[in-house]
Formats: sequence, C-alpha cells, structure tokens
Amino acid sequence: MGTMLYGKGFFLNVCYDELNLKQPRLVQEVHAEYVRAGAEILETNTFGANPLKLNSYGLADDTEKINRTAAELARAAAVGGGGRKPKRKRCSLGRCRGCSPAESTASCSRHSATCRKCTRR
Repeated sequence: MGTMLYGKGFFLNVCYDELNLKQPRLVQEVHAEYVRAGAEILETNTFGANPLKLNSYGLADDTEKINRTAAELARAAAVGGGGRKPKRKRCSLGRCRGCSPAESTASCSRHSATCRKCTRR
C-alpha cells in the first residue's frame, strides 16, 4: 500500500494512515488496483496506525477511527470493488503493529491494550 501511495505522489512526510480519513477514495483506488491485478487478500492501510506512531502526527486520539475506516475501505474493495468479479472469495486483512525495542514499556503496554481493543470487534 505504501509503495503505491508513494507512487501517486505522497511522500514520506505524509501520514499514510491518515489518508484513510482525508482521502478515502485514493485508498479505495489502490485497493481496486490490487483487485484488478488479481489479489485475493487485501491488507488495510494501517502500517503505522497505532497510538505510538500516530502521536508524532498529533493523531493518537484518532487511532480507532483510522483503523476502523481502513478496515471498511479494504472490506468494501474485497467484497465487490475493482470492477472484477472474483474467481474465488477475496478477504481483507488488518494488522496491529508492535512496538520497537526503543519504545518504553509503558508505551508498549498502552499500545497492546489498544490492539486488544481493536481486535475484539
């Protein structure tokens, strides 16, 4: 996803996860491109969509909204997007990225709690 967004002119100084909210049609188009190419599994646009990473953009409070929207966009594309009828069922896949060793234990604990909250739904 990130490589495709970069290729569309969004450079590394942009929060790609925020594009789920700010430019959902762009994210949908990337998913549709993968579908047209024959993808059967679509990954959400959530590589850094956790409070620790989003905090650097002032978006930590939007973590759940960003992840939920990303899941909705990927699911919509998997179910019927791309203008191509699937030979097999497609699915969407989201991930909750872990902490790096440089991040504090307290931060990782808060991040883990957020991941558990997101995955219960």
